[in-house]
Amino acid sequence: MNTHTLMEPSTLEFGALQFDRIKNEEFGDALDEALNRARGRIAIIQQRTEGFTFENTIEALDCCSDELDQVSGVFSNLLHAHTDAVLQDLAKVVMPKLAEFSNDIHLDSHLFRAVKAVHDQAQATPDLQHLTREQLKLLEQTYKGFTRNGALLNDEQKMRLREIDKKLAVIKQLYGDNVLKSTQAFELWITDSNDLKGLPAMAIEAAAEAANEKGKPGQWRVTLDAPSFMPWMRFAEKRELREHLWRAYQTRATSGDTDNRPLVLEIAQLRLKRAQLLG
Repeated sequence: MNTHTLMEPSTLEFGALQFDRIKNEEFGDALDEALNRARGRIAIIQQRTEGFTFENTIEALDCCSDELDQVSGVFSNLLHAHTDAVLQDLAKVVMPKLAEFSNDIHLDSHLFRAVKAVHDQAQATPDLQHLTREQLKLLEQTYKGFTRNGALLNDEQKMRLREIDKKLAVIKQLYGDNVLKSTQAFELWITDSNDLKGLPAMAIEAAAEAANEKGKPGQWRVTLDAPSFMPWMRFAEKRELREHLWRAYQTRATSGDTDNRPLVLEIAQLRLKRAQLLG
């Protein structure tokens, strides 16, 4: 799957993508190309100095990043559902870029001027009565998206907001990486078949297969990944095992190299600063 294919609309049923053809190393170029296309469309909106309409402003903004939305959506899904070291490293570059792009839109005074002009028309005159309920909703959401993400701030405040959002993007990704590493590091080995009481056959077979993959046939391996964790929490009759798994799940990334507690405090402090800045 080449860069262009990654950005093209799917031809499969329900818009599904052929994930088996997507290679991790293609995301970097695909993201940069999608960002360039989006910025090119935004530049056209920025160049307009008058005659702002729903079509040439609100609708144009809504459609400007279609390829970017698809690339970032696919990347995010793989990052959370089928991640590896390559995707995790790439996320450290991708997430700040996406945060910067969002700020480039919401903090741009020319774009906000255009959005506000259309919004003011809708509020003050009946000229936009031809718009559907869905279009009016999009208009309102677009306007709020700007005002709630810094469009009314002065230049110094906008710069500070950019700094905060960039830090948040990096720290939140590190937080997620730590949770993932902690989740993957845990495994519970079952050697007594009596500990399997209450479990459906499918869960038992999955645990046996997981043990086989680790070279331990005749045992059962349980992890904190949802397909393994949830059946045990719901059906396992042995209370001690359920408690052990529950405590392991609830205390992920709270010790050692993956301790997220300092990051939680930093995220909370940055979010507080962001909220104060935005009023």
